[in-house]
Amino acid sequence: MSLQAVTMYRVVCDEPGCTASANDDTEFYAWSDHGAAYDSANDGDWTVRPGLDLCPDHGSRKLCMGNDEKCPRRDVSEAADGWMYCPEHLERSDA
Repeated sequence: MSLQAVTMYRVVCDEPGCTASANDDTEFYAWSDHGAAYDSANDGDWTVRPGLDLCPDHGSRKLCMGNDEKCPRRDVSEAADGWMYCPEHLERSDA
């Protein structure tokens, strides 16, 4: 018998000090392609954006939800609608 190493993927929270993985609470620890790993994270209510992946505990509460949920800013405040916005998008919300 011979063994072959394979590359597996899982999404890990980018919040400093957080080691949560999107697959921690499932029977699957990792996926054979990165697309399936991101699909799993999206299904688990993760905030997945280019270059930034946040677990549900750190996602929408620490990231601007303006600009079609693509704004990467983390200097956010809660608006009257209950969503978090950076100062620029807070002005445009119904705060």
